[in-house]
Amino acid sequence: GEGVGTGFELDSEIRVNENFLVTAGFSYNKTELQDKDLLISVCGSGQCTPTDPIDSETGGAYVDGNPFPNAPETIFTATGRYAIPMGDSGEMYVYGDYAYQGKTNLFIYETKEYVTDGQFELGLRVGYVNYDMDFEVAVFGRNITDEDNLKAGIDFNNNTGVVNEPAVWGIEFKKNFY
Repeated sequence: GEGVGTGFELDSEIRVNENFLVTAGFSYNKTELQDKDLLISVCGSGQCTPTDPIDSETGGAYVDGNPFPNAPETIFTATGRYAIPMGDSGEMYVYGDYAYQGKTNLFIYETKEYVTDGQFELGLRVGYVNYDMDFEVAVFGRNITDEDNLKAGIDFNNNTGVVNEPAVWGIEFKKNFY
């Protein structure tokens, strides 16, 4: 059959002052399968709740009108970096990032369990860069609010969900040798 998709994306970068940079991005995507006869087997293990009309003879789901799988309807990202000069050779900085993913259907068929909406993650980084000695040291955190986000699914015989990593904190040292 056919599928159609339309959407747009906006990206921006704003230097608030010489030390503060903010970026933001937004995308909207409307996708749709267009095949009124397409039937898809659902719930490999039988352990999910399809929301599509089910064919009484085959048990397959009619997926006409469904969004493309793994195609978020909306995505929003934002970052901010504030730098504090430290003499002529380096700077301290604080960097934060935010990522949001709107409604996303994980499979070609729709279920109550394998659709996501409103998932987000936050990151933070505080560091020092020395330009003369070409090194950087930083403390960082990924997924700092420890969100549990369903990112993908496997539909064979067990309907497995794949989730994001838990909160991660660390220290990083980077040195360039030329």
